[in-house]
Amino acid sequence: MDIIQQLTTQFGLQTWQVENTVKLIDEGNTIPFIARYRKEAHGTLDDQVIRELSERLEYLRKKASKLPKTPGIYIMKDKGGKVIYVGKSRSLKDRVSQYFHLSSDANLKTVKMVSHIEDFETIFCDTEIEALTLENVKIK
Repeated sequence: MDIIQQLTTQFGLQTWQVENTVKLIDEGNTIPFIARYRKEAHGTLDDQVIRELSERLEYLRKKASKLPKTPGIYIMKDKGGKVIYVGKSRSLKDRVSQYFHLSSDANLKTVKMVSHIEDFETIFCDTEIEALTLENVKIK
Protein backbone atom coordinates (compact mmCIF):
# COMPACT_ATOMS: atom_id res chain seq x y z
CA MET A 1 0.00 0.00 0.00
CA ASP A 2 1.41 3.38 -0.94
CA ILE A 3 0.73 6.83 0.44
CA ILE A 4 -2.00 7.41 -2.16
CA GLN A 5 -3.93 4.48 -0.70
CA GLN A 6 -3.40 5.77 2.85
CA LEU A 7 -4.71 9.20 1.90
CA THR A 8 -7.61 7.58 0.04
CA THR A 9 -8.59 5.74 3.21
CA GLN A 10 -7.96 8.67 5.53
CA PHE A 11 -9.99 11.17 3.50
CA GLY A 12 -12.66 8.68 2.33
CA LEU A 13 -12.00 9.31 -1.37
CA GLN A 14 -11.46 7.24 -4.49
CA THR A 15 -7.84 6.50 -5.46
CA TRP A 16 -8.13 8.48 -8.70
CA GLN A 17 -9.41 11.50 -6.78
CA VAL A 18 -6.39 11.55 -4.49
CA GLU A 19 -3.93 10.88 -7.33
CA ASN A 20 -5.31 13.68 -9.46
CA THR A 21 -5.60 16.10 -6.55
CA VAL A 22 -2.02 15.48 -5.42
CA LYS A 23 -0.83 15.94 -9.01
CA LEU A 24 -2.66 19.27 -9.24
CA ILE A 25 -1.21 20.36 -5.87
CA ASP A 26 2.29 19.37 -6.99
CA GLU A 27 1.84 21.41 -10.16
CA GLY A 28 1.24 24.48 -8.00
CA ASN A 29 -2.46 24.94 -8.68
CA THR A 30 -4.58 26.92 -6.23
CA ILE A 31 -7.36 25.45 -4.09
CA PRO A 32 -10.14 27.28 -5.96
CA PHE A 33 -8.76 26.05 -9.29
CA ILE A 34 -8.50 22.46 -8.07
CA ALA A 35 -11.99 22.53 -6.58
CA ARG A 36 -13.49 23.94 -9.78
CA TYR A 37 -11.55 21.45 -11.92
CA ARG A 38 -12.62 18.48 -9.79
CA LYS A 39 -16.28 19.53 -9.82
CA GLU A 40 -16.35 20.10 -13.57
CA ALA A 41 -14.41 16.96 -14.45
CA HIS A 42 -15.75 14.41 -11.98
CA GLY A 43 -18.67 15.70 -9.98
CA THR A 44 -18.52 17.07 -6.48
CA LEU A 45 -15.57 16.73 -4.16
CA ASP A 46 -15.64 18.52 -0.85
CA ASP A 47 -13.56 21.69 -1.13
CA GLN A 48 -12.61 21.37 2.53
CA VAL A 49 -11.05 17.93 1.96
CA ILE A 50 -9.00 19.31 -0.93
CA ARG A 51 -7.95 22.31 1.13
CA GLU A 52 -6.90 20.17 4.13
CA LEU A 53 -4.89 17.78 1.98
CA SER A 54 -3.21 20.59 0.10
CA GLU A 55 -2.44 22.68 3.16
CA ARG A 56 -1.03 19.74 5.08
CA LEU A 57 1.26 18.64 2.26
CA GLU A 58 2.32 22.20 1.50
CA TYR A 59 3.05 23.00 5.15
CA LEU A 60 5.09 19.84 5.75
CA ARG A 61 7.01 20.11 2.47
CA LYS A 62 7.80 23.79 3.02
CA LYS A 63 8.93 23.21 6.59
CA ALA A 64 11.14 20.29 5.52
CA SER A 65 12.67 22.29 2.66
CA LYS A 66 13.88 24.94 5.11
CA LEU A 67 15.87 22.47 7.19
CA PRO A 68 19.66 22.56 7.04
CA LYS A 69 21.69 19.68 5.64
CA THR A 70 23.17 18.97 9.06
CA PRO A 71 22.99 15.96 11.40
CA GLY A 72 20.17 15.79 13.89
CA ILE A 73 16.99 14.09 14.94
CA TYR A 74 13.42 14.57 13.81
CA ILE A 75 10.32 13.95 15.87
CA MET A 76 7.10 13.24 13.98
CA LYS A 77 3.82 14.09 15.71
CA ASP A 78 0.18 13.32 15.03
CA LYS A 79 -2.83 15.65 15.15
CA GLY A 80 -2.96 15.49 18.95
CA GLY A 81 0.74 16.30 19.33
CA LYS A 82 1.62 12.72 20.28
CA VAL A 83 5.07 11.56 19.17
CA ILE A 84 4.66 8.83 16.57
CA TYR A 85 8.27 8.51 15.37
CA VAL A 86 11.78 9.62 16.27
CA GLY A 87 14.55 9.32 13.70
CA LYS A 88 18.09 10.50 13.08
CA SER A 89 19.82 11.71 9.97
CA ARG A 90 23.14 12.98 8.75
CA SER A 91 21.20 15.47 6.60
CA LEU A 92 17.90 16.54 8.14
CA LYS A 93 16.73 18.37 5.04
CA ASP A 94 17.21 15.38 2.75
CA ARG A 95 15.77 12.77 5.11
CA VAL A 96 12.73 14.64 6.39
CA SER A 97 11.80 15.88 2.90
CA GLN A 98 11.65 12.27 1.67
CA TYR A 99 8.65 11.59 3.87
CA PHE A 100 6.46 14.20 2.17
CA HIS A 101 7.03 13.35 -1.48
CA LEU A 102 4.90 10.52 -2.75
CA SER A 103 6.80 7.44 -3.81
CA SER A 104 5.53 4.13 -5.11
CA ASP A 105 8.35 2.22 -3.39
CA ALA A 106 7.61 3.41 0.16
CA ASN A 107 6.98 0.57 2.59
CA LEU A 108 3.63 0.11 4.33
CA LYS A 109 4.92 1.08 7.78
CA THR A 110 6.29 4.39 6.51
CA VAL A 111 3.18 5.15 4.45
CA LYS A 112 0.93 4.55 7.45
CA MET A 113 3.06 6.76 9.67
CA VAL A 114 3.24 9.58 7.10
CA SER A 115 -0.54 9.59 6.74
CA HIS A 116 -0.77 10.50 10.43
CA ILE A 117 1.97 13.15 10.57
CA GLU A 118 0.54 16.55 11.35
CA ASP A 119 3.82 18.24 12.28
CA PHE A 120 7.43 17.55 13.16
CA GLU A 121 10.21 18.98 15.28
CA THR A 122 13.95 18.79 14.77
CA ILE A 123 17.00 19.04 17.00
CA PHE A 124 20.27 19.89 15.29
CA CYS A 125 23.49 18.11 16.26
CA ASP A 126 27.15 18.67 15.51
CA THR A 127 27.89 15.06 14.55
CA GLU A 128 26.12 11.88 13.47
CA ILE A 129 27.26 10.19 16.69
CA GLU A 130 25.60 12.94 18.72
CA ALA A 131 22.41 12.45 16.67
CA LEU A 132 22.48 8.69 17.29
CA THR A 133 22.92 9.22 21.03
CA LEU A 134 20.15 11.82 21.18
CA GLU A 135 17.81 9.59 19.18
CA ASN A 136 18.33 6.78 21.71
CA VAL A 137 17.61 9.16 24.59
CA LYS A 138 14.42 10.48 22.96
CA ILE A 139 13.13 6.99 22.13
CA LYS A 140 13.52 5.89 25.75
